[in-house]
Amino acid sequence: MQLCSVLIVLLGSLVQDPNELFSKSDWPNAATAYEQLTREEPDVPRNWMRLGICRMHLKQFDGAITAFEQAIAHKGNEAFARFQLACAHARLGHAEEAIIALTRAAELGSLWASQIKTDEHLESIRSDPRVVALIDKLEHPTRGIRGADALDHWVGEWDVFVSGQLVGHNHITKTLDGYAIEEHWESKTGGRGQSLFIFLPDQGKWKQLWTSDRGWRVEKIGTPTENGIELEGTSTQPDGSSVKARERLTKNQDGTVRQLLEDFDAASQSWKVVFDGLYKPRKR
Repeated sequence: MQLCSVLIVLLGSLVQDPNELFSKSDWPNAATAYEQLTREEPDVPRNWMRLGICRMHLKQFDGAITAFEQAIAHKGNEAFARFQLACAHARLGHAEEAIIALTRAAELGSLWASQIKTDEHLESIRSDPRVVALIDKLEHPTRGIRGADALDHWVGEWDVFVSGQLVGHNHITKTLDGYAIEEHWESKTGGRGQSLFIFLPDQGKWKQLWTSDRGWRVEKIGTPTENGIELEGTSTQPDGSSVKARERLTKNQDGTVRQLLEDFDAASQSWKVVFDGLYKPRKR
């Protein structure tokens, strides 16, 4: 009995940790270890996922497909597994299966165009029109969504005028694949301010947060109009006093933009113009 116990301990010490093998990129031994784990714990999706990764590195693509399908069946990270399935099928020349898996990975919301454009496994299907279209869709995810283009006419470098006098410059950029707009304002006298506009795709609206270098802040929600956007919210001073505020950004036929800012005057119960600016493309 004592000899058996010693043998069991010795044999146990020879079994290598699959996670350690995986972290060291020892793919042959890690694959063997995870194969054993999937037999012992077949309901653990992580074991199947890592087995699939090992087999991908070993170019055992048929085996990798089996492992990733098992990972999905056991509620593993489907988006990741579908992308890996696409890679494995592409390497085996299974174009249809690869594109189906790639499309599903995109639908799950965890796929970026750069992955498709750079992963060597997908080289054989990258020029397929369906994959080209998928890349374009991933690079422009907000295209075609109602309200997503409501601020497009404002994007650019601008000189800003009030009553014909230059009052400042504004730099408006679209970022995060169309889900955000950044505003960087600098007045002629040196004052600065910034806005972040966030697109709300479920509502077709935009949310703005503005702050200046003096602590003035504005929070508004914008609704698209036929030729621009209208925003309403609150304008708050550093001392905490606030008023209702609204804004219109309107595209003019000549390519200029009008920005009209108004605050609600409680005393007169009416809207008062606080800024009426004309944006013209900036001259360098």
